[in-house]
Amino acid sequence: MKIIAALTLAVLSCFPLLAQGSISGSTTIQIDPSTNIVTAACETILNGEADTGYYAARVTCVVVDSSGNTLPSGAYSDDGDVNGYADVILTFTGVPGATYTATGGHTAGLTVPFDAPIGQPQGLNFDPLNFYNYVESPTQTFQDGYDWLGPGPEVTTRLKTLHIGNTIASATASACPTSVTLNSLTPISITTDSNLRTGYGAMASMLANPTTIDWSSAVITETITPSSNSCPNPGSLQPAFQTVTLANSSTFPVGQGALTFDYPQSQASFPAIPGAFYDEHSLFKNFQALGTGTCSASAIQTYVCGGKTLGTFAITKTFTAGTANGGPATIVTVNKQ
Repeated sequence: MKIIAALTLAVLSCFPLLAQGSISGSTTIQIDPSTNIVTAACETILNGEADTGYYAARVTCVVVDSSGNTLPSGAYSDDGDVNGYADVILTFTGVPGATYTATGGHTAGLTVPFDAPIGQPQGLNFDPLNFYNYVESPTQTFQDGYDWLGPGPEVTTRLKTLHIGNTIASATASACPTSVTLNSLTPISITTDSNLRTGYGAMASMLANPTTIDWSSAVITETITPSSNSCPNPGSLQPAFQTVTLANSSTFPVGQGALTFDYPQSQASFPAIPGAFYDEHSLFKNFQALGTGTCSASAIQTYVCGGKTLGTFAITKTFTAGTANGGPATIVTVNKQ
């Protein structure tokens, strides 16, 4: 066993150990769900013998959207091998639902000229770890990150920069708010329309969160499930709950103002609020729906976007027989929580 070990050492000592060095490349892209700020980062790092002054880390970073449009881009070169790495960080505000792809291009700059003897080709650069090997091959692109090992042996080349490969990463901005919350509930009086004998309700202002993001392209719909009705004539008062869904091509437009559903000559106007949409809860008829007393109808409302529940609320409409607009009337009030 000792003889075999000695022979092994003797054989190994006949061949010089190849210096170990590599160049790492990475690309990341992240989207802050609270702001839709997109951050793309591309980095080239010199490792081991690659970081001994013969190479300079260089990187490019390009972001495109799903249509191939180039958005922010940048490049950096660590000339002189000061840091041993080069990185670029790009930030911009994303659009809800958009997909962004960042590509990092990883390059080694050759910093040491080859001092060729007289009569030999001049203007060459020294590549001790033979990263030129990756330039000869078709450029490869790797997901997220990769480590290119310097295969050796040392070579010389007229090239001053060696583009050894790319890394890539993608991210999609949320197309939907994280939640919907009640901002305000404004009562609407039956007296807004002198023709009404039954009405009205309230206009709810709902916040699409986070409100710092423009959710005007979000497809927000609702489902409403009636839960109770104590009225003696539910056939007249049950239609108090209509569901807004994609089935009737309706959605809630975020950031727009609203008018009440009632007749144009008496519509109430509500101004646009950034990050909010309006949802009217009302009932109006030109006859008195409830003769005496009071009753109520309730339902559970759920806002939905992209198959995700954004918020669930209980709505109660109370109907009270009384007097309005100069005669008997059924007055409608609404509670939402």
